[in-house]
Amino acid sequence: MRTGIKDVARLAGVSVGTVSHVLNHPELVSSETAERVRGAMRQLGYVRNEPARQLALRGRSELIAVVLPTITDPFFLDVVHGAQQAAARHGLEVMVASSEHDVQREHRQLETLEQRRVRGVLLSPAVDASLEGVRALQERGTPLVLVGPVFGEHPFCSVSIDERSGGRQVGAHLAGAGHRRVVFAGAPLSAHHVHERFAGLAETLPGADVQAVDVSGWQSGGGLPALGELLDAPARRRPTAIACATDLIALEAVAECAQRGLAVPQQVAVVGYDDMPFTRSTAVSLSTVSQPQSEMGRCATELLLREDGDAAGHEHERVVLQPTLLARRTSDRTGG
Repeated sequence: MRTGIKDVARLAGVSVGTVSHVLNHPELVSSETAERVRGAMRQLGYVRNEPARQLALRGRSELIAVVLPTITDPFFLDVVHGAQQAAARHGLEVMVASSEHDVQREHRQLETLEQRRVRGVLLSPAVDASLEGVRALQERGTPLVLVGPVFGEHPFCSVSIDERSGGRQVGAHLAGAGHRRVVFAGAPLSAHHVHERFAGLAETLPGADVQAVDVSGWQSGGGLPALGELLDAPARRRPTAIACATDLIALEAVAECAQRGLAVPQQVAVVGYDDMPFTRSTAVSLSTVSQPQSEMGRCATELLLREDGDAAGHEHERVVLQPTLLARRTSDRTGG
């Protein structure tokens, strides 16, 4: 059972008000009484309820919440790191929750966070269509900023990345290397950010044979059967380049090529997306698209705090950051 302030007061032989003064206004209590109260706290193992204290003092906690669709994706870990950096500059802390791509779970988490009176929420929606259920949170006074893939009209501040620009950069890179048969591997193709990357790729390869392959359900190390079928085609029809929606898919694409004795990049170029740490190793040296995830987290936190500080006069902002293509070994040869 948790020790409370009444237990401390009883053991120290003082009033609850005196214990409160020791915690919050020690200058109002004699040093002898203060030490007796602190001794009782140590003896009972009392730990003050800081969230409750902040609520009492300010009506709101010193926490910013980040609600993500998953915490296993390194992309989101970098977003959280950026949010923590910005929050720390304002004396705030960050807590993280994961919806596991479940809209109902996301809504329950938002409700709980509202009850805890968090300073605000950074939200990367569980699915493309889940925004409708979070409008009430903002309407009741909790600032909310969208982070990550953002689409359509919405009444929130947002920080996103120009996904189509990333696709265009990959397409221009492959076109410049002479590739005319290009496959895009994504999962799922219906996801907004995946669709945008493919659209940008196709825009910069006019007249080329560009096709998209949905590799939903793939598992790391389990291969990409749908892609493998295309690589098994005769040389005149086989793709000379594979653009992937993520670096992990790209790693599987490299493995599929290796299984068939196809040299990367001499016979098949491979480009990923995300610039995960392993892409920089000498063993892989994967061409990829780098995204400013940490900057997303920092920028979203600053937007959140500006809205919190000026709710009445606040105007929502949409910040769109630019990705950068990093051409490395897996795409540095001209295709056939």
